[in-house]
Amino acid sequence: MAFSKHISTRDFRNNNQSCNFQIGFVVPVHNQQELILEVLNGIYINTTLPLRLIIVLDHCTDKTESIVLGWVKQIIEVSSRVISITLLTSNVNLHETLADNIAFRILSEPEIIVDVQADIILLEKNFDLKVLAIFEKYQDIAAISARGTESWPRDYKAQFSIRNFLKVLRKQKIESPAKTVAYPAIRKNLVLTIENFLADNLPFGRFGNDINSLPTYPANEKFIWLKETVMRGPLAFRNSTLKDLGYLNSISHPLSYDDHEYFLRVWREKKMRVAFYPFDYLSELHWGSERAPKAFNDKIFNLMCQWQAHVNSKNSALVKYKEELFETYLEKECRPN
Repeated sequence: MAFSKHISTRDFRNNNQSCNFQIGFVVPVHNQQELILEVLNGIYINTTLPLRLIIVLDHCTDKTESIVLGWVKQIIEVSSRVISITLLTSNVNLHETLADNIAFRILSEPEIIVDVQADIILLEKNFDLKVLAIFEKYQDIAAISARGTESWPRDYKAQFSIRNFLKVLRKQKIESPAKTVAYPAIRKNLVLTIENFLADNLPFGRFGNDINSLPTYPANEKFIWLKETVMRGPLAFRNSTLKDLGYLNSISHPLSYDDHEYFLRVWREKKMRVAFYPFDYLSELHWGSERAPKAFNDKIFNLMCQWQAHVNSKNSALVKYKEELFETYLEKECRPN
């Protein structure tokens, strides 16, 4: 692996006995010192099974690493659950897709892998048990999003232009004031109905300015919603399908569209669907971290990575199958949980 010389690995276990983990969690994080404890506690508190967790410290330049290390040592010491945690520390910017792929390849055992971004706090009790139950019930589902579902991007263009390169180099990090991670005083209700789901081709779920909304149902029965693709955060994958398809395309899509490109391949090659189920979580739009490499070498390194991505994107699935995107509409479907 080309990036292996830039990555160090530390493993922590509280039990030397072998354990067949059913589910694994991946948290790629860059400079989230204000929020990372809430993110990790959200995973720990709202899961029940033995915990397998990989945290990718992606070129953190603040106190994130020391905070994470302190949390890991405390959890390993006090928890009665079987826990295995791996810390991957990179001294270069990997960006989310590559960070995910590196962690995914390490998690060869669990059949289900959940990607939790470092600006997402899980609130759903027994989250791991509920995710596993859906994957077990519906073998044709390759991924489940807790955020929403939508159509494939039919206006796709290569994501990195020369102009964007210059913007990346000029962009300065903007520090946001510390925000409380408690429940907002008022949370909007987003009513999910079959009629709304079937009415048009718009995204369905929590998205845009409504990402903080807590979805509600007009009836007691909850549904799993399937469309063409789903949105990141949190996002659960069927590991065997990830392996078969060679994981995410981190070369052509290091920052965005990697999930959509993967789901397109899932449908084309496996005829498997992707789904949205509104597991509860909290994620404020301003929580996302921004990257501003300060060293000249880091800037050049990132520029080279993005240029290579731009060149390789011409061969990506979303470009290669562009005409099919305009013709392919998977039937909308909702299934009982």
